[in-house]
Amino acid sequence: MNSYTSWRDLIDTIYCKTNIQYQVSSNPDHYGLSIDGKLPYSISEYEFNYIKNFIILNNLKNGYELATGIGISTIAISQGLKVNNGKLITLDSYLEEKIQYQPLSNINLGEDESLLRNIKMFKSLLLSDTVKAYKDFSPNCSSILDKEFNNDIDFVFFDCPKSADDFIRDATILKYKINKHKFAIFVHDTHCFPEDFLKLSNEIFGIEGKFINEFVDENNNSIIQKYPLAIITNIE
Repeated sequence: MNSYTSWRDLIDTIYCKTNIQYQVSSNPDHYGLSIDGKLPYSISEYEFNYIKNFIILNNLKNGYELATGIGISTIAISQGLKVNNGKLITLDSYLEEKIQYQPLSNINLGEDESLLRNIKMFKSLLLSDTVKAYKDFSPNCSSILDKEFNNDIDFVFFDCPKSADDFIRDATILKYKINKHKFAIFVHDTHCFPEDFLKLSNEIFGIEGKFINEFVDENNNSIIQKYPLAIITNIE
């Protein structure tokens, strides 16, 4: 479970189990996956393995993800949490997949078919006992998080905020829902608002966020990624 996962192996495994055909993005600066070359694109292969291993190594158990997208980041997170006997709540409006551009300040929903496809895939990978997937949008998720957690969320992945306002919307509701003694919040696409991200990390959580550009591949070679993965954490 904690071995390196290559896109080659993951694509083959998912296709054999579900007939869902993922493919590597044609954008050389974004080594993610897509379905039929359409939005949304997933995290990169290197981020997938970094996040999964971070969860396992730090024994994190209670995860929240916004947004699920095509489910690739969800697989990484839930595989890590499964090792730790944890659980993940993942949420997406699925609007980006429907309209084929990234919405800001979204209050609309996409198609049920996208949610059902993801649920089918998680089940085929034996992750159903670890992950629960919802179709909704932030900040509606507040009631879901209150139902599923007891202010003890210790892992968060944001792949939804693309602006400072969206980050404020999504991050503010976590201030009193995270495990203050031990937590990690990973944030994608902070290159859209880097200075605001650093400022808001301090204002909301009292911790300065950091950018991660260096990763390793399956041969343990160093990879410098153009677009960073950001983290806010009190784990040393």
